[in-house]
Amino acid sequence: MKLRNCLLPAILVATALLGWPGKPSAALIHYNIPHALFASATFNDPPAVEIFFGSFDFDAATETQKNVVLTVAGALYPNTYTFLAPNLVFNDNLVTALDSTHSVQIFIYFVQPLTGLSPMDLMSSMAILASTGPCVFPGCSTTRVSGAAFTSLSSTNAVPEPNSFAVFGSASVLWMIIGWVNRRRPGQGLPGAA
Repeated sequence: MKLRNCLLPAILVATALLGWPGKPSAALIHYNIPHALFASATFNDPPAVEIFFGSFDFDAATETQKNVVLTVAGALYPNTYTFLAPNLVFNDNLVTALDSTHSVQIFIYFVQPLTGLSPMDLMSSMAILASTGPCVFPGCSTTRVSGAAFTSLSSTNAVPEPNSFAVFGSASVLWMIIGWVNRRRPGQGLPGAA
């Protein structure tokens, strides 16, 4: 059998034996907006300045947030907003939370994706969407926001370093299968040899 004829079956056998190497899951990153360094958001319509602080966990690989607890103080909708259960947000630079009655939702956007690669992620904007009051659909958006979320890797959810078999085992088994399939039969010469 020629190499090109047996490569696909060899890959299929190796995949069946070892599993397909999928995308590694990222570590859950814990973010903190400190009370002492609270963030602020300026709205023009209606004119208001809101300050906020809190914390949340984010997994950029799955675009999932959880354990969101944000306290907002100001004239618009002061309250503590939460989203404790895992919540898919379909955006790697967005965190959202609801008030206790689910009638107001806040959205905080960040300049870069929440990957934990930087110790500080700057905020780019904030929006409030409410069922009553001044921020009914389409909601209220900021004209300016200042503040950042600081990161720390959560040790309970960190992905461990792969062992050497996970790194080299699949390739070794694949090459062993290819070698086995392509070995020459006794007495058979090289193709094209006279």
